[in-house]
Amino acid sequence: MNTFFYEEIHRATTDIPYVDTQMTDLQYCAHYHEELELILMLKGEVIQTVDGKNCCLSEGDISFIRPFQIHSYETPVHSCMYLFKIQSPIVDFSALCWEESRITKEMTEYPALLHRIRQLIAEYSAEEDTPLKRLAVRCAADQLLLQLARLPGMQTITPDSIHARDKDIALLKTINHYLTHHYQDNISLTDAAAACHMSMYYFAHSFKHATGTTFLNYLNSYRLEHAKRHIMDTEDSVTSIAMRCGFPSIRTFNRCFQKQYKLTPTNARAKWRSENKH
Repeated sequence: MNTFFYEEIHRATTDIPYVDTQMTDLQYCAHYHEELELILMLKGEVIQTVDGKNCCLSEGDISFIRPFQIHSYETPVHSCMYLFKIQSPIVDFSALCWEESRITKEMTEYPALLHRIRQLIAEYSAEEDTPLKRLAVRCAADQLLLQLARLPGMQTITPDSIHARDKDIALLKTINHYLTHHYQDNISLTDAAAACHMSMYYFAHSFKHATGTTFLNYLNSYRLEHAKRHIMDTEDSVTSIAMRCGFPSIRTFNRCFQKQYKLTPTNARAKWRSENKH
């Protein structure tokens, strides 16, 4: 599972955004990508987890995920949304400074951003794929990009930021390759740093800069994704799954699991299997 956590499908380019129209009942495991991701909720609710923190998105909310942020989605009730991924050769989305990962109707930035999103949807929804439609989509995406660029913290891309981004990409690809083969082991911060040929302190700083979270949180999320699949697909005991996925104790596993999914492993198994039957 060499591409675990890193999403290589549904990609945007610097010219054309990726638009997924009216996605329903989104269920998506933890992952990250290089684009900025935007979501416009049309109806229902979605639990969005970003860097281990849960946020409930409801009708009308606009959510955004910065590049390389680890995020996942669970749908507790029927939902519908638009999803966009955007890249830019000009704007550094990683610099976006916002206390939460959503913009609600009460915020002053909301009306203009919603207007630009709806413009992009309208141009993208045209039936015929013609050069004129592609031009209209690019123009609408540029208008949305300009609106996003006015949000707090946004910066233009510089040679230094390109270099920093490339270093982040290389670091995350290296650590994911390492975890693919060693997530079941007793991994320390020193082990991970050595795999990246860095000192422990430089690795910890670089990793937090790249992902916005600590390596321990990232490692726990990585292990939990494997554990979730075992819980859903096997009859193995919770204890054996916890040990197989690299958790040092069942107590640590239960604490991390409930923090991530808001359920005990046993309750989660029953809930997820029931949902899969429908």
